[in-house]
Amino acid sequence: MKLKFRNPFKKEKAPIKTATFILGLILSLLVLIIVFLGIIGWGIYGLNWQGSFIESVVSIVPYPAARVNSHFILCSDYFKDLNAARKFYDKQRSNNVVNLPNDQKLKKIILEDRLVEEVLIENIADRLNVIVAEIDADNKLNEIINNYGTKEDLEKYLLEWYGIGINDYKKYFIKPNLYEDFLEIKIIDDVSINGKAREKIDEAYAKLKSGIDFDKVFEEYSEFKEEDNGSTKSMTGNFLRGELPKPLEDSLFLLKAGQYTDVIKLPGSYSIIKLINKDEDKGLLILKTILVKTKNLNDLVQEEKEKSTIKIYAY
Repeated sequence: MKLKFRNPFKKEKAPIKTATFILGLILSLLVLIIVFLGIIGWGIYGLNWQGSFIESVVSIVPYPAARVNSHFILCSDYFKDLNAARKFYDKQRSNNVVNLPNDQKLKKIILEDRLVEEVLIENIADRLNVIVAEIDADNKLNEIINNYGTKEDLEKYLLEWYGIGINDYKKYFIKPNLYEDFLEIKIIDDVSINGKAREKIDEAYAKLKSGIDFDKVFEEYSEFKEEDNGSTKSMTGNFLRGELPKPLEDSLFLLKAGQYTDVIKLPGSYSIIKLINKDEDKGLLILKTILVKTKNLNDLVQEEKEKSTIKIYAY
């Protein structure tokens, strides 16, 4: 038997075919994935696809629904919010509530009026150093649970009316609402935003204290519109018990005719309210208010929106 010896000078052939096959397989899979994702994207953006399968895909793949400057709003968040709103309005329709938004209008409300504005509000909060901590959301959640009775009662309500659980409720409802509440408090006292309005109302109050007639100070300083007379916007006119916030209403009933309040912070204004007359038996207050308008959160959101680049990708 002849023995075969390996020639040390002879080069071995590399397993080219195997390597080429594996590389080809990987490339083929990548192409299939890209094609699949492209089809899903075309369906979402071009054909308005939705449903459980699409929602499963977007929970893994971060398809954007919109962009606010450099911040992307993901389809996963958009679809979750949209489904919750759809379920709520379906329940309303089953209770014969009319004049509800159709699906196309609802999509616009959720994406543009809710999710886009939430990003703008978060931008404002960052600029004003307003933070909603986890404990704030937990405390608010516990307060809501107490109003409903038990945690199980709230869970049942959320599932029936919105199709969501408590964690989603905290993320998509409680935290955004807390940001709005905290910002409204911050904005009215922020000198860089409402400093001039505060100076104006303080000047009006100083003139009243110096003995100048209320009507003269009213004519010089009040900014309410005549068409708002008798509304809670102007706080001037006749008001029945229950039409004003209760703490304010109670304090006004304690005044005597001709007396006026200190400077009061109201939504959208600094105000000094004079009691012209009252009828406690009828629960009637007749008021005249020196009102100086302040910027509120909605004003800042509109300003932020005007200077932001907003792109909508999915409806």
